[in-house]
Amino acid sequence: MSRSKIDLFYKLLFTMVLYCCIAILYLYRPFFFLFDIIKLRKLLSSDKKKILFIENQTSAQAGGYYRVEIVRERLEKDGFYTVLDCCFSDEQFKKLKKGENTFGYLTLMIVKKTLSIFKAYFFDLVIVRRELLHACNYGGLLFEKTLHKANSKVILDMDDYMPDLRRNEKEDAALIYNRINFFNLNKTNDSFSVYQYYTLALPTFYPPIYLENPAIHPNNVYIFPMCVDYEKHLKKYDNTGHLKKVGWVSQKNHFPRLNQIVPALNTAFKTLPFTLTVIADDEYKNDNLLAPVENIMWTRESELNEMLRLDVGIAPIFAERSALERKGTFKLLQYMSVGLVSLSTAFNYTEDLIKDGKNGYLAYSIEDWGEKLSKILKLDDAQMSEVGNLAYTTFYTRHHIDRQYEPLRSFYTKVIND
Repeated sequence: MSRSKIDLFYKLLFTMVLYCCIAILYLYRPFFFLFDIIKLRKLLSSDKKKILFIENQTSAQAGGYYRVEIVRERLEKDGFYTVLDCCFSDEQFKKLKKGENTFGYLTLMIVKKTLSIFKAYFFDLVIVRRELLHACNYGGLLFEKTLHKANSKVILDMDDYMPDLRRNEKEDAALIYNRINFFNLNKTNDSFSVYQYYTLALPTFYPPIYLENPAIHPNNVYIFPMCVDYEKHLKKYDNTGHLKKVGWVSQKNHFPRLNQIVPALNTAFKTLPFTLTVIADDEYKNDNLLAPVENIMWTRESELNEMLRLDVGIAPIFAERSALERKGTFKLLQYMSVGLVSLSTAFNYTEDLIKDGKNGYLAYSIEDWGEKLSKILKLDDAQMSEVGNLAYTTFYTRHHIDRQYEPLRSFYTKVIND
């Protein structure tokens, strides 16, 4: 069977499954009173409070893992019962990102999200990470509304401001097939009218959400910054006789960020040669780059050890100013968490985190990238260690899970008891 016929088959299958799920959910909503009468919840009752996490990606992805798994581990130790619902296995997610069998996996996503909504009834709290469904406003937010009918204690957790991310999908929104299936770039904004509880990675997310839903009570919003839990894995600087490794940890869809600073990297390379280490899900190539490239395939298990091999961690990020005001950079935090000297684009979040030249470095322009990186490459081991140690101290004080878990658990408990 030809590829085009296979694609058509999966498109038709996806559409059929989609509308079946919508019909099931539409019929399902009025019957929650029946569940209350027969008290099915009591059949699954236990002394433990139950929390369901609904994830869009896989638990192996860095964002999902450090936003959910380290929290779940702490919750389990504190006597909670937690379940993580992921749409895809690691292999399925990799194939989806490569564009393989897209509609087959979208069908799987719809089915699994529908099952998660049914399951939500039996939990004391539900955490939706980023969005319930990917930019699709099916039946006027039917999935979101049905989830809230199943369980009124639902928290929307955002580590990135999703409406900003969706702006990059204008071409997808224009496709006829996506129009048929309710692809809507404003879907996340619209869903803010449904959610009443939020955990946000940055306080700058709150004002635009409040504009969409003024009924949100400030006590129902908790700022939970991105956290990691690395312990006693600090970089030891000893580069005598070796080229320094300038490293970048990200994914291939962010390669354009790296391309933008290639002229600056070349400027720094002419000052003092270095190796560019790219830890990502694909191989990075740029014929204009002077520095040799070391490509390392990213895995969550190997990420820590690969970062410890670096000498400098870079975090280039470019966007319109309004988006940068609502942007964090998790990779910068990871560099700081292992005591790496880091160089990041300067914007609201990084300027709040980094004191330029003290616990890291900030670049205010493309030209500044070259000058700052050249300066860093000239530092000796003692100077690099001093900056790295200060970076770790800043990280631990503000972003270590040890500092953030207890207030987060208190917020979860508050929502459960509301």
